[in-house]
Order: sequence, then C-alpha cells, then structure tokens
Amino acid sequence: MTDFVQVNISCPDVDVANTIATTLVNDKLAACTQLLAPITSTYQWQGQVETNTEYLLLAKTHHSLFSRLEDKVKQIHPYQVPEIIACPIQQVSDDYRTWLANSCLIAE
Repeated sequence: MTDFVQVNISCPDVDVANTIATTLVNDKLAACTQLLAPITSTYQWQGQVETNTEYLLLAKTHHSLFSRLEDKVKQIHPYQVPEIIACPIQQVSDDYRTWLANSCLIAE
C-alpha cells in the first residue's frame, strides 16, 4: 500500500475537465491528471434516472492532499454534487513514487 491515491472526477464537458486538471496541477494538488474519452453515466438524481455524456478526469495525488483537492474541485465544478472519489494506489514503481512525491510537494 502507498500513501498515494487516484481521484476520479466526472465532468460535464472537456472545458470544465481541462480547467480542473490545469488548476490541480498548477496548485500542486495533483502530480498529473488524465482525461478519458467521453463516458456514459447513468445515475439517480432528484428521484429520476439520468443518463448523460461526461468526461472522466483522473488525478494522482498524495492522500494528505485529498481534502484540499476536493475543496478546489468544488470551487470550480458546476455540479451541485460532483463525483470526487479517491482510490488507493496499491503499488507503484520507485521512480514514479519519487516523481509523484516531488510533483505534489510531498517528501516521503
């Protein structure tokens, strides 16, 4: 187990995703982000089943930065309840771990 997480953030469009991605990396709240091609999300919202096209943003960060990352995403994101889910990174190569730590201003 590592101290790093991958955070999933669903976004309504490419512009929102790119704004969040750039902000998180510029603020060193994430070492990197990756934007996945359009996805189809089906979910419950206000008593209705909704289906929409979204974009999935993946952000790699240190678990200690999650709260700050979450706050920043909520400031930018247009959704009332954005998806912000951290999944632990179980294993990572030594070189990549060092790069993650340096990019997030976290020293291990």
